[in-house]
Amino acid sequence: RLLPDLSASAAVVLQEEKNALIVPLAAMQEENGKKYARVKETGGWQKREVQLGLTAHTEAAARAGLGEGEEVALEAPDAVGSGAAPR
Repeated sequence: RLLPDLSASAAVVLQEEKNALIVPLAAMQEENGKKYARVKETGGWQKREVQLGLTAHTEAAARAGLGEGEEVALEAPDAVGSGAAPR
């Protein structure tokens, strides 16, 4: 039986990756067909290659290259490795 003025929503899961580390796509740069992130390390920000898995509109699963708790820059630091903070 249908009732007026009622609505519903549903989420359809097409694919999923178990125990995935999620990274914002804004933190990723592409160069020569490879994905990179700027990761905060002792002494500054370092460019690191990252292998991505499933990707959504604003985030992706990082399969390799990043660890849980690591800090990534959403904007490129002025000089990679200089210790400069991202803007």
